[in-house]
Amino acid sequence: MALPLLAGKRIAVLGSASGLGLAVAAAAEAAGAEVLGIDGAARFDHLSALYRIEPGEAGAAEAVAAALPE
Repeated sequence: MALPLLAGKRIAVLGSASGLGLAVAAAAEAAGAEVLGIDGAARFDHLSALYRIEPGEAGAAEAVAAALPE
């Protein structure tokens, strides 16, 4: 049996709580990826981790980028 397309991959998805970001997070998880969600809310149960971000806050994107694993 073949491995899932994204097995062993880690993917960070900005906007993972709704819309296109939610669809990308779900598809990546279904394809075997470890999904790191970046959003202000958690609405997808299969995230490996959630990094909360408030887009209006100064330095928010930089703080999340620094917190993500390599």
